[in-house]
Amino acid sequence: MAIAEAADDDDTEAQLRTQTPEVRVLQDIFDLLVSAFGGKESYPRPESLTALALEDARTSVRDRSAHQALAALMPGWSPQET
Repeated sequence: MAIAEAADDDDTEAQLRTQTPEVRVLQDIFDLLVSAFGGKESYPRPESLTALALEDARTSVRDRSAHQALAALMPGWSPQET
């Protein structure tokens, strides 16, 4: 019933912003299943929690590698100086 009522609304952007983390996880699972069977995503979605966590992990690895490289190239350098 809620989906039918939501389909009539033109305010889909607000609906996307109010999604709970549980709904986002379920949508991620749904997308994985659809893509496994060759389907395509057919509706706009906010960035998934999985994508956000992956980006955070990549950023921290990149920053750590950069700090290690700078420390190796410049003796006495510390990340607190930047």
